[in-house]
Amino acid sequence: MASGRASICASSCPFLQATAEDEHEFARSRVPLVAAVSCDPASFAHDAAILPARGYRLDWLRPVDQFRWSGHVELTARFSR
Repeated sequence: MASGRASICASSCPFLQATAEDEHEFARSRVPLVAAVSCDPASFAHDAAILPARGYRLDWLRPVDQFRWSGHVELTARFSR
């Protein structure tokens, strides 16, 4: 971080169940990498739809089944630009 700017931003569930203004402020940032972790696939879908419109691309998305005896699934993803 020699330039004084962040090179990655990590967000976790629910990143964006914030206001639309908060969502767009994040998406306008100059951060080149976003690591997203979500405990809810529906909120992830909502949040992930904002980033491509701001120049990010989804590099990968992986489900994490850490609660073996439940239907709960975490999602992890990387976005970059």
